[in-house]
Order: sequence, then C-alpha cells, then structure tokens
Amino acid sequence: GELYLAAGAHAEAVAVYRTAVAQYPLNGATYGGLATALLAIGDPTSAMDAASRAVALEPHQLSWDTILRRAKE
Repeated sequence: GELYLAAGAHAEAVAVYRTAVAQYPLNGATYGGLATALLAIGDPTSAMDAASRAVALEPHQLSWDTILRRAKE
C-alpha cells in the first residue's frame, strides 16, 4: 500500500489496504494506511472510520490521531 501511495496510485493503495484490513483486522497500521489512502482519493468519511479504528487499536500511535483530524476537516 505504501508503495502505491508514494507512486500516486491512490485507488490501488485503497484496494491493497482493504485486503490487508480483511486479513489483519487487529492491525492498526493497516487501518491507518487505509485512512491515508482514502483521504488521497477524496473519501474523508470512510477515512475517518478507518482512522478511528486505527486509533482504537493503537492509541499510542500519534500519527493515527493526525490522520483522524485531517479526515474531520
């Protein structure tokens, strides 16, 4: 997912992260990546949901809070 994001292939990143979330539903990083990709394609509502899940799973990871704030803007 990160490679797709870096390359600007945001829709592909969303697809990869959705697969990762399905396979690893307790991994906050997968939800954080999905949130970032969803923001990049202009879907802040879904990004907020994914970021909220990332925060719930990994509350110590401050970057998820940052993504959540960006999604709420």
